[in-house]
Amino acid sequence: MQSIRPNDFATAPRLHEEHTWGRDWLLVTLKTSRPLGGIPSAVALRPPVAATKLDPAALSASLSRPEVLPDPEWPSPDYRGRWENGSDGTYAITERAGNDTLQVLSEWVANLTYRLTIPLTSLGGDVDTVRIPADGAEINIPVQGRLFTPMGGVYSHAGGACSVMCPPGALGEPVFVRVQETTLHRPPEPELRQVGRAFRVEPQEQPLADEVHVQIRIPEGEDTSGVALYGTTNGTFRFLSAEKDSTGRYVRGRTRLFSTVCLFRDTSPPRLVVSSPSPNGTIRNGLVTVSGHVEDRGSGLDPGRDPSEVRLDGKWVPAVPDASGHFAYRSATPLPSGRHTVSVKARDLAGNVREVSFEFRIP
Repeated sequence: MQSIRPNDFATAPRLHEEHTWGRDWLLVTLKTSRPLGGIPSAVALRPPVAATKLDPAALSASLSRPEVLPDPEWPSPDYRGRWENGSDGTYAITERAGNDTLQVLSEWVANLTYRLTIPLTSLGGDVDTVRIPADGAEINIPVQGRLFTPMGGVYSHAGGACSVMCPPGALGEPVFVRVQETTLHRPPEPELRQVGRAFRVEPQEQPLADEVHVQIRIPEGEDTSGVALYGTTNGTFRFLSAEKDSTGRYVRGRTRLFSTVCLFRDTSPPRLVVSSPSPNGTIRNGLVTVSGHVEDRGSGLDPGRDPSEVRLDGKWVPAVPDASGHFAYRSATPLPSGRHTVSVKARDLAGNVREVSFEFRIP
């Protein structure tokens, strides 16, 4: 039995916390250096934000009624704070306010140990920190996510390093979407080089009725050529998109599931082998078979184009590769005597191209 002296409560306790994020709950285990005067609670904190420049009339109105924000673009009507003039001529709210006491199940589980269970749906759409006060001490847990609803949602992680946008109708229920930086042990293929950080978007088991949009910023100073967005499917990275925004610094794509996403650079063209006819060879009966094999272990072959564009004497001929990458075309009638050209071009999803061209002869 631990004895308690009268001055044990005179100083704030030392706190140690461990937390885990579940699909629906934030679970916090709190260990204290002394007994607490009551069961801990939890508070949702919203971030202070900077205001745009205001004309004198709008500024006067905002200062006279600090409980009202004049700018309709503010992210939440729950902000309350003090306006201050910044050195750059802008005005900012310098106090966090409008914070909510969260719904929480708190329980004493052992000597000096408490457990808090917080439903993620109570965090709202603009909470960036969960604060747990305890007898003058407190801990702060960063919230790296947002509550998305069936009407949609947007979350931008780490100042836009990774953003997720869910359109209306994609979710059938409110879901707390989180983004965490993660480490990849190696690129999925030798042809790929990782660009920047990888991000794990959760909950990964969440069913989606529609595609969600994911965007990653290319790190400053990185060459943008060959950079594309990839996401995991059953643990395997797949190409999502090489589409960039108007600035060229963001790569965005669509996916039907929350997954781990990352940028990779693919500057290696597809592997292309033409096995028939032989370069500078002779075909005596005039019937030509153009065949070969094409593959790309980086971004993959572009299904929006003919993966192996085969031309005979400058004219396209049907020689679409099968699932193994083999392609073949046989001429229906003999070609005339003389020299003829074969050209085969393969393109991958990152835009890399390999082309093989040569001549052969019909006697």
